Amino acid sequence: MSDLVCLLAFSSPFVHPRFSRPPAVPAVEDALNQTAPYYLRAHRNFPDPLARLSETYAQLEEDSRAESSRPVGNQSVWVLPDKLLASVRNHDSLVLEVGERQFLVNVLGRWSRKVQVTDLATGQQWSRRSFARDPSGDRLADLNHVYTVLVDKLGSPGKEVWMSCGFRGDEVNWEYSIKYARILDLDSLELRVGPRLPYAGGACTATALEIIKGEPPMICSFAGTDGHHDSGLFLPYASCYDRLRERFWFPFGRMPYGLDHGNVALLPRDRCGAHKATLLILNYRTESYGISRPEILAFDLPDQGWTLEELSNMSKEDLGNWWLYHNVSYTDAHDDRNCPRDASGIAVANDGRYILNFGGVYRPSRHVVHAYSVVRKFDVCSKEWQVVDDLGIRSFALQSAASQKLQLAITCGGQGGVTELFEHHNSPWCIAFRPDPASGLVLANRHGDVALRGFPAGFVPGQLERPKSRSHAKKSGWGD
Repeated sequence: MSDLVCLLAFSSPFVHPRFSRPPAVPAVEDALNQTAPYYLRAHRNFPDPLARLSETYAQLEEDSRAESSRPVGNQSVWVLPDKLLASVRNHDSLVLEVGERQFLVNVLGRWSRKVQVTDLATGQQWSRRSFARDPSGDRLADLNHVYTVLVDKLGSPGKEVWMSCGFRGDEVNWEYSIKYARILDLDSLELRVGPRLPYAGGACTATALEIIKGEPPMICSFAGTDGHHDSGLFLPYASCYDRLRERFWFPFGRMPYGLDHGNVALLPRDRCGAHKATLLILNYRTESYGISRPEILAFDLPDQGWTLEELSNMSKEDLGNWWLYHNVSYTDAHDDRNCPRDASGIAVANDGRYILNFGGVYRPSRHVVHAYSVVRKFDVCSKEWQVVDDLGIRSFALQSAASQKLQLAITCGGQGGVTELFEHHNSPWCIAFRPDPASGLVLANRHGDVALRGFPAGFVPGQLERPKSRSHAKKSGWGD
């Protein structure tokens, strides 16, 4: 299928031919015309889906300057009406669900120094850039291959985002792994330096976990690359930063092998029968520009967590109790269902029963790239992949963020397809995906309850006076 068919053929309304839906009731469409919020709108005018990429790019640019957009009706996939203030890839995204308001936050990335916020109800955008440096002299905002961990602040109200994964440097194959974590204060959108990392974490994966029962979650990071992106050492280590004691622990020990560019998801306790809560690592690679791996690694979390005494006796070199959760055979790169991929986005659904996978890349060899446009789901109980939709453009070096309240997953930026026409190959567009109600999929926010509850009254990311209109925000780059 052409890279352009899904992304750009929105007329009347767009429905992917493989995933058709019944037509909307006219009365419902009329009501939506009057009330549809920003996240449920797209532009009317799109070119012939068989048009050249240059023509497509010109049409997208023209539409991005238009003030009008239309409700998406029954579409399952669409492009949000406006470009991001700064195009992105190798970034991370999250949705903050503050009462009835949802804010999409895109964090840093290759050739981007900004933290960008979009109000999904109004479409207003604003951003902020930090200029601070870490003790090694690296700018905190110079970070790509980002993996965010959202937590409540300790000792004061509010939220912050920890980033212990990433490279500095924008030029491909000249990136180098960071030495210090970064912390994003969501009240101000300012970055500050975090602890020095016990080992490098370029393109690692991370999540928040309650390691000691009853204590605040720790920032846990898994694997990653030490050194340059294209020639560094793939690390088999996992660490958890204890924010109370300001030190690292190593409860997961040594992993079976080094990996990077992966995703992490938590399988809740007893989700597929009687079993412990299980951490899953998937969608990764084990060598530079190598073939993505189909295996899913697993680690069973102890029911009562770990004790301080247990943690004190653990080393990162101790072999951890990792096991193989799943492996799958596949034909070749064109096997949309089972072919492995890395540098892709994920969302979780149905209380951890399903993991949704967006985009990604498979490299049969260093110089042969096969990017994906499909949305596929992994059933953690039957251990099967299934293709459920299509984003319409082959893309990778991205991340997805789902809103539990809106039942919407948004994938911004990335590389591939029409991004070849953009500066630095970064995409400025965000693609929305809404599950077919008949599928039974119920999306959850990847960052859990901390992204839905406990925000200070009146919280807005940045908490500064925002522009009065979307057009002003786009022109001014407010908050830079």
